[in-house]
Amino acid sequence: NYDNNPLNQSYSWRTYGKFTQRFQSIMEEGEESTGGVKNAFYTIMVDYSKNRGWVEDSQHGDNYFNYGHIGKFDIYKSKSYEFTDFDGNGVLDQVQNGVAVRMAVLYLLAEKRKLKNSK
Repeated sequence: NYDNNPLNQSYSWRTYGKFTQRFQSIMEEGEESTGGVKNAFYTIMVDYSKNRGWVEDSQHGDNYFNYGHIGKFDIYKSKSYEFTDFDGNGVLDQVQNGVAVRMAVLYLLAEKRKLKNSK
């Protein structure tokens, strides 16, 4: 079911810099080298990278309270009665015994959970 594949997003960026300085001894014609260092240089390099990525549902995104919410259940109950001699006078009385009987359960599909192609 490719409609429910996750959405993968990521970005990366990199930057770098390079600085080189050269120290060169320039000799005139006929001048002799006195030894030591004739050419020297140094280089400084800097590099920085940043990566960020996340995976989420294409429908819910970063609304975390929609994940796993399948809908609402409405439970309809009625009171339960029994016939008993409640007051002891020999006549049966209709007495609510306090136990609710489940009459119906209705399920309402959450709007966010409907498939993209459903109407």
